[in-house]
Amino acid sequence: MLKPGARVAFTVWATPEENTAFSLVFDAVDRHGNRSALKAPPPGALNRIDQCLRVLEAAAFADRSAEIVRSEWLLPSGRALLAALSAGTARMAALIAAQEPSALAAIARDIDSQAERLRRDQNLAIPIAAVLARGRKGVD
Repeated sequence: MLKPGARVAFTVWATPEENTAFSLVFDAVDRHGNRSALKAPPPGALNRIDQCLRVLEAAAFADRSAEIVRSEWLLPSGRALLAALSAGTARMAALIAAQEPSALAAIARDIDSQAERLRRDQNLAIPIAAVLARGRKGVD
């Protein structure tokens, strides 16, 4: 329970349309793997600015704001992107783990091919994006 006036902030991965790292993986899985191998509800409950703002409003937070924050992952390969997502996400890690080993190799090669346009020196500079949302608990 937050005290009145306390602040909260959270981040969630942005939609694949905003998040190149995710779109590279989803597109490669669609081409070479099995996206339905993950038995889970569909993603997306909070990956848009408006959704985050609605949740903060419903929880009676004031001074609500949300924005897309962007960065890049400098990674040497598609396999490194899969490893980073496997280590640092929940749903995407489960999707990757649900793929057949032969499909994973094809997925990594597909990511390498599609991400080559993002190459900077020895690494792929893969854009990532998240929604940063914040608010202040109202006075009761």
